[in-house]
Amino acid sequence: MIYLDNCATTRVKESVLDAMVKAMTEDYANPSSLHTFGLDIEKKIRSCRQEILDFLHGSGNLYFTSGATEGNNTIIRSFSKDKPQGIILTSPLEHASLKEPIQDLKNQGFKVKTLKVDSLGNIDLEDLKEKVDQGADLLALTHVNSELGNILPLDRVLEIIEGRGIHFHLDGVQAFGKIPVNLKGVDSYVFSGHKIHGPKGIGGLYIRNGIKVHPLVYGGGQEGNFRSGTENVPGIFGLYQAVKEARNHLEENYSKVLGLKNYLLENLEEKIQGLHIHGDLNQSSPYILSLAVEGTRGEVLLHMLEQDEIYLSTASACSSHKKEGKNPIHQAIGLDSAESIATIRICLNDELSKEDMDVFLTRFKEHVETLQAIIGRC
Repeated sequence: MIYLDNCATTRVKESVLDAMVKAMTEDYANPSSLHTFGLDIEKKIRSCRQEILDFLHGSGNLYFTSGATEGNNTIIRSFSKDKPQGIILTSPLEHASLKEPIQDLKNQGFKVKTLKVDSLGNIDLEDLKEKVDQGADLLALTHVNSELGNILPLDRVLEIIEGRGIHFHLDGVQAFGKIPVNLKGVDSYVFSGHKIHGPKGIGGLYIRNGIKVHPLVYGGGQEGNFRSGTENVPGIFGLYQAVKEARNHLEENYSKVLGLKNYLLENLEEKIQGLHIHGDLNQSSPYILSLAVEGTRGEVLLHMLEQDEIYLSTASACSSHKKEGKNPIHQAIGLDSAESIATIRICLNDELSKEDMDVFLTRFKEHVETLQAIIGRC
């Protein structure tokens, strides 16, 4: 099997699984209990929290959540309570877990301004500056685009909004554990464990010191009265182990995956007729590659490849079952219907090899040529 859908989720590493099993069979006390067993688990959670904060270079608080969707919704809902007349800035390139709660506020009468983007999927920084000058209260963007792989020029964005009193929120799902992250100047940040070989159902919400955010969930007062409910100890310990693995091999993994992506690009450009690469390769994550091939259909290619036990996607997993029929990110960068339909997304990780790429390239070329021959006759 060759798994190329690592943006959707990743295989849990053995060390992560071991940490979770230990949490369920040995470290199973409730961290809210007052006995020493419970207090020991609470102490271990505090240690996990601090080390992840250090990894993020963050100066603030980290709350464990069920994942980035919960974190994004927490920030958007909290904003709606504090700023009922507030102005939101965002882009048409955002993940559904950010876009949908913002759209819900817009439907309720909140003012939402959408930033311009270019054909490569980059935010127009001049437009950002202009809209900031006109007034804004919340800027909600994605650190690494989940479909194109573009990396937000964080330093330039921070320079534009500095001193403006704008809450800057980032969805870091495809950045966390894959590229260097420094949250200086960022007000809130979300991530999910299952994107970095950790478990599903666990993630984090970072909130900078001095920033007030309302809880989404009330109850027993866990997570410093921010997120009630008994802590997901196996998830937290599994996430922490995944972060340790990512931290210890960040540069090594980045270099390896970049080599795989460059190898793929070189061979695709040489062997595939009618190839179109999406996104800005000059400022993109090595982990994500979006492309289309003329005379094909992405979903058909996906199913042809799965017969070879090669798995990839056409778009973000959270958007793949939407009924609108049009991909908003493709529309934003100006893809026509044929190119959008032909698009596939390849998501790499450190467990893949050049031999895997060779197998994929061989089968992909065969299936593309088969489709082009059939569609060309239609």
